[in-house]
Amino acid sequence: MIWNDRLIREWACTGGVTPFAEDCVNPASLDLRLGAWIREPLQCWQTRPVGRAIDKRTKASDLWTDAFDFTEYILRPGQCVLCHSFEYIKMPRHAAGMIASKSSTGRLLLEHFHSGWVDCSFSGNITFELKNDGPWEMALRPGDLWLQLVMMEMMEEPDRDYSVTGRYNGQTGPEAHR
Repeated sequence: MIWNDRLIREWACTGGVTPFAEDCVNPASLDLRLGAWIREPLQCWQTRPVGRAIDKRTKASDLWTDAFDFTEYILRPGQCVLCHSFEYIKMPRHAAGMIASKSSTGRLLLEHFHSGWVDCSFSGNITFELKNDGPWEMALRPGDLWLQLVMMEMMEEPDRDYSVTGRYNGQTGPEAHR
């Protein structure tokens, strides 16, 4: 079951979303505001020998810059960055979430299409990628509404939730892979 605005508001107002803005509640989702930190991919092709592909064991420091704050970031066509939600989310044990682009975001050809799952009992800023698939530069500013969180009720609580199995609980800012 997907949560409606009443359930989202109730969860958010009781500590599920910090800071919470009432005007971010939609009929079946919560708009997420862009946080003030960003990570850029390093130019790996300049430093990695040909034939040395990356994998999950590649250190994040070999792939991404350290997070830095910004007031406006110009995302060039074809460029991808790691961002984070301004909101600190505390997922309940009985619900999971999925982040998706807002329809207006997709119509500007700004894409989010990876790592959109938020497990039950996750807490932290949500890290997400944005990629400019358009032919124009895109200005990103903290507080912009690009994504939305859809909450889903689980049939039963899990035996082991994300507080036990997850690696990213408590993250702040855009977190690269661990």
